[in-house]
Amino acid sequence: MLAILMVVSLTACGRESVKTPGGELENGVAAIEDAMTTKPNESSSASTTPMDDLRDGSSTDTVATPGDFPDAYNYGSGKISNYSRTATLQKMPEPAGNNTVLNTAADPANIQTLYLWEEGNVPARTKFTQDMTGYFDNWNFRPYVTSIPVREGVKPKGAVVLMAGGAYQFRGNYTDSLPTAAALRELGFQTFIVDYRLSPYTQEEGALDVARAVRFVRKNARSMVLTQMILPSWAFRRAAFRPVNF
Repeated sequence: MLAILMVVSLTACGRESVKTPGGELENGVAAIEDAMTTKPNESSSASTTPMDDLRDGSSTDTVATPGDFPDAYNYGSGKISNYSRTATLQKMPEPAGNNTVLNTAADPANIQTLYLWEEGNVPARTKFTQDMTGYFDNWNFRPYVTSIPVREGVKPKGAVVLMAGGAYQFRGNYTDSLPTAAALRELGFQTFIVDYRLSPYTQEEGALDVARAVRFVRKNARSMVLTQMILPSWAFRRAAFRPVNF
């Protein structure tokens, strides 16, 4: 995984949306399920292609839901064998009230959920209206970030920003980012899970949400005792990248 810090322009990029076919969300879920449960056969390219960046894993490498996680963040055992479609499509708790990264102080000791943008000020060019249905998020969805602190007693080493996959149709937080966050906190990394915008928004608009979360982490790095930041590269290559102020 690349350790690259990317900061994105606040100027929204994108295009006007067109209603996605009703099967796109289902197709995305099915593709992820197939990838998780299908084993490559001996004749497939997957069995012959070297994968030096992967390591052998087992149930001993899996971190089940920590005992100090609130019930709303219970993802189960973390093992693929226990995954379900319900868990795959489960949504993370949203922020309370109108708490945002701009009007709320960072809390390094507890799980914290904050909207990334002020109400009515989310940069976008895509028009997602109330009559557009069939998407993972509702038309009035506001991007937000969830901070998962390092386990008590573990020396903080840095921060990691996580974005759950889902074929750009859904965010599989309970089968992807939450189990990862639970494992990383044991190693001293505070994690920040970004619930970014999905289809019908463009990938560039989703990248703006991630950039906003990155700025929040950078702004509060000292108060959160983050000695370094490891920020995975964002996949949206077409976004306009340039430094900006928080």
